Amino acid sequence: MVIARGSGQKLSNGTWTLMLGKAHAGKTDFACMCAYSRDRVEDFSMSTYLYGVTGEFLTALPGTPINRKVLISPFTTGAWLLLGLSIFLVTILTYVIIMSGNGSQDMQLHPKPQVWYISISTPIAMFADQSVAIPKNSHKIFALWLFYNLVMSTCYR
Repeated sequence: MVIARGSGQKLSNGTWTLMLGKAHAGKTDFACMCAYSRDRVEDFSMSTYLYGVTGEFLTALPGTPINRKVLISPFTTGAWLLLGLSIFLVTILTYVIIMSGNGSQDMQLHPKPQVWYISISTPIAMFADQSVAIPKNSHKIFALWLFYNLVMSTCYR
């Protein structure tokens, strides 16, 4: 720990002065301050979330690079193809189940565009963990499909 006169301020170029500058540059492990500011909260990790008339110790937050490939890399190409194929098949199966239910009661119960919308949006909403009304007569199919996806996502990581 380095003791300096004052905590420090953020300069226009993004660097800090005094104790906070030394902590931000990695020359010391932590610094002390007496008041919060928006700049300090963005660049430092506070030791307490309560404001009081006490000294607070700070540590610099390291920069985190963002890797865009992380969305694709958990699965192999074959696993992605199987997941896509399963979504396609469950969409077609849902469409067939809803249309067969349409024919048994009333042909105009659901128009075809609405049936396609339900068939496509239900699997996607289930993947996104959104609440969705599962069409009648398709609960078992969706239960098996979700179990399949659970196995796929767990085993192929």
